[in-house]
Amino acid sequence: MSQEDRSEALIEVLDELEQSDIGFVLVGGYAISQFEPRFSTDLDLVITPDNYDEVVAFLESRGFERQADFEVPPEETIYNREIELFERTEGLPHPVGVDILVNGLGCRQTEAEWSFDYLRKHSSPTTISGGTRSTTARAADGEVLVAAKLHSGRKTDLADVLAAIPSIDLDMVESHLHRGDADALQEQLSDAQTFIDDGGLDHRFKSMFGQSAASAEDIETFLEFLKQQQQ
Repeated sequence: MSQEDRSEALIEVLDELEQSDIGFVLVGGYAISQFEPRFSTDLDLVITPDNYDEVVAFLESRGFERQADFEVPPEETIYNREIELFERTEGLPHPVGVDILVNGLGCRQTEAEWSFDYLRKHSSPTTISGGTRSTTARAADGEVLVAAKLHSGRKTDLADVLAAIPSIDLDMVESHLHRGDADALQEQLSDAQTFIDDGGLDHRFKSMFGQSAASAEDIETFLEFLKQQQQ
């Protein structure tokens, strides 16, 4: 199964979920792909505790199985909550997954949290694509996604933020940003600024999105925003 096939399989699941009565908010790679296409092998969904059993039944009816363990190094995830991972492997050379976050999105690096109700309020129907397929699903607004990625501060997250810069309202990002451990957030923002000043983001952006160069104007806008948030 090619990367395109795996993406299309997940878009099919997302489309069927959107047509159900289950409330959810899409976050993660597919949500951020509204700004720049990127490949991901799983869907990241935030749900309410009341919908948990229904989501599990939905996934299991489509060949997904709950994984007993989900051990991810802290540097590889921003999530500060228990994650329920479901995978579908039967008939597939490579698995596809759905990660379930119950009642909110949290960042382990800064202890910031965005509740399900908050995410639902700041979300909208969004065109989500994978391979040759696309669907419309409720995804967290780009400004919330960017705020969460700034809390995380991983290199891949910073590249995602840069890709979103032309399409988002940075004043709205600020309204979602300042929560959790303030000192930890300031450290994340400072480290991000240093990484960008040293030219690391341009290389990371090119390697992730296959473009010849990141926009110098967008990088400058990003840097100025980071500086403002540290004042």
